[in-house]
Amino acid sequence: MGTYCEVRAWGPPGKVAPALDRALDRIAQLERVLTTWSADGELAALNARLAGASRAAVYPVSSDLARALAVARRWAERSGGRFDPTVGVLSRAWGLGEGGREPTAGELAAAAARTGWRHYTVDPGRGRLRTLRTGLQFDLGGIGKGFALDEAARVLAARGLDGALFNFGGQVLATGPPPGERGWVVALADPRRRDRVMATVFVERGSVATSGASERYLTVGSARHAEIIDPLSGRPLPATGAVSVITPSATDADALSTALFGYRDPRAPGFLPPGTRVLWLTPNPAAGQAASRSFRQ
Repeated sequence: MGTYCEVRAWGPPGKVAPALDRALDRIAQLERVLTTWSADGELAALNARLAGASRAAVYPVSSDLARALAVARRWAERSGGRFDPTVGVLSRAWGLGEGGREPTAGELAAAAARTGWRHYTVDPGRGRLRTLRTGLQFDLGGIGKGFALDEAARVLAARGLDGALFNFGGQVLATGPPPGERGWVVALADPRRRDRVMATVFVERGSVATSGASERYLTVGSARHAEIIDPLSGRPLPATGAVSVITPSATDADALSTALFGYRDPRAPGFLPPGTRVLWLTPNPAAGQAASRSFRQ
C-alpha cells in the first residue's frame, strides 16, 4: 500500500510477539489482495482482466477482495458518490502517482464514462463480482489501510490482546488504552508541514484517519492538487488543508477522510455514523499557521 506499518502492544513476550507477527502477516496478506502497485496483486490482476474485457461479466474473487469491494460500494452509496472505488481510470488520466498531467476534454469524458460505483455489484458470500459496464478500474487506496487495520485488530482480539496501537502510514487504530492510562494522545500534523504538530486528539478505542496533500500531490500547470479524485467532478481536489476523522472503525475512518476531504462546508454531511468526530485543518498563510474547526456526530 506504499507505506509503513508499526504496532505497539503490552503483555508477556511469549504471547505478544507471536500475536503481533500474525497481525502484521494479516496486513501483508491483504496487501497482496488489495494493491494495484504490484502486477501480481489480486486487484491489479482483476483490473487487467477488466481492461481487456469486451463485455460486462461475472468474475470470481477471493473472500477478502469481495468483502473490501462490498464495503467500498456501501460507502460510495452512503456518501452519495463522494467516495468511489472505481476512480482508477480517472486517476490514470490525471497521472496520479506519476507527477500529474492534464487530460484533454475527450480523455476526461472517456475516463468518466468508465467510472461509477453503480456499475458493479458484489456477492461476498459466493465471492462474485459482477460488472455492469466495461472498462471499470478499481482503486481501493481510499479504504485499504482501514480495512487491513480492522482485520489486524481482529487477529489480536482473537489472541486475547488489548491495548494495542497501530500506525499505518499515518492512520492510527487504538484497540484499547495502554497500561495505567485512559487512552492515547494522537498528534495531527500541520497540513503544510508534517514535521509540525498542529492539533492533538484523545482516543481510547477507535481510528484516526487523515487525508491531505502534505506528502503526495500532483502539479498540473502551475496548480497543486491532492492525489484525491473528486468522483463527482472527475477532477483532482485542490491541495488545501486536511481533514481528520475519528470513528470506531478504521475502515469507516479511511473512507470518510477521503469522502470529506473536498467538503468545504463546516457542517458535516448526514452520512456520518454515530460517534464520529471530524476535524478540518485549513492553512492560514496570513497568520503563518493553520486553523481548525471540528464537528461531532
